[in-house]
Amino acid sequence: MKMFDGFSEHDIRILPGFKPVTKPALKWKQLANGSYIVVDRLPISDIYESDISVYGKEHEINKLIDALEKSRCSTDADANKITLSEFNGAEKIFGAEIDYSTPITAIAMKIGEKQQSTLRGFSLKLTLRALEPPIQNIEPAFPQINNLADNPNAAAFLDVGYTADSVVDMNKSDTYTGTLNFSDTRSDSGFFEGAFTLKTEDMAKLRRFLMTNRGQAITAGSMQEEVSQAYEIIKNIKINNANGIEKYIFGQRRWGKHPFDVRITEWTDMGMKSLGLWQIKMKIVEEI
Repeated sequence: MKMFDGFSEHDIRILPGFKPVTKPALKWKQLANGSYIVVDRLPISDIYESDISVYGKEHEINKLIDALEKSRCSTDADANKITLSEFNGAEKIFGAEIDYSTPITAIAMKIGEKQQSTLRGFSLKLTLRALEPPIQNIEPAFPQINNLADNPNAAAFLDVGYTADSVVDMNKSDTYTGTLNFSDTRSDSGFFEGAFTLKTEDMAKLRRFLMTNRGQAITAGSMQEEVSQAYEIIKNIKINNANGIEKYIFGQRRWGKHPFDVRITEWTDMGMKSLGLWQIKMKIVEEI
């Protein structure tokens, strides 16, 4: 990747392990009945950042530090803007769906310390924020997910360690007479939280799905019936195991109640797992 800071151009070598930090401009509130509503400040307020480590010889890192310092001290309103270009195929630092074929304008939000990584090599941590990054023209899609070999069409794999359960909504309290008071609303809002591994192209489609649906309630469909919906989330998170997700997508307490409406309230791009593979963590909650 090349970086032009207004003073000089730098050939940037980005180490593996960078993390896209995408923050949709959404504010979630949970209602008394367990359901969620969202306040949306619109896509123009979305934030696309990335935590990266730049690597090079000491004089190269020093040159970059000096240029960033000049930008900090300048009175020019555009001095802190930098232009990023000539990304290689693996340097999708702001997310898989961003168009890296054109230059991207960014600013440095954080500048870390210079560290010696090898005998002659040094690294510098940076947090970069893209300003209105260009988006690829791709179709948003929630991928079919399976971690068993009987589903060769699956686009993503569920990693070990998911949570599929519901929040138990009941209260017990002592009264003045010593009698135990018990109340149970039986709302028990279900949730699913897990991490997934996807190919780059499927990660791009999923990120566009998350950014364009923007917290809307999505009819996910019941595992007991075939329903034709644009995005059958629960149907896609399907593992052919009688004791697994196919049976208890939101835990045993919420199984088979009705076709589910869900919202994706949290997601974190975990970056590249290896070349061509990405990881993402999502939390999917049930509408009551």
